[in-house]
Amino acid sequence: MFVTLFPLLLTMLFGRYVLRYDNAAIFAGALSGSRSANPAFGGVLDKAESAVPTAALSP
Repeated sequence: MFVTLFPLLLTMLFGRYVLRYDNAAIFAGALSGSRSANPAFGGVLDKAESAVPTAALSP
């Protein structure tokens, strides 16, 4: 659990206090984008033979 949460918390602190993200919507988008991996999405799409698993991440 520490391995999963620590990078996200560190990124949150960096974005808030160093980059000064004040808009919560833009900050949430930046955080979620930083946790995604396009090669992993490709593997999921190939296995599922459908785009449904990544539909929530599409703009």
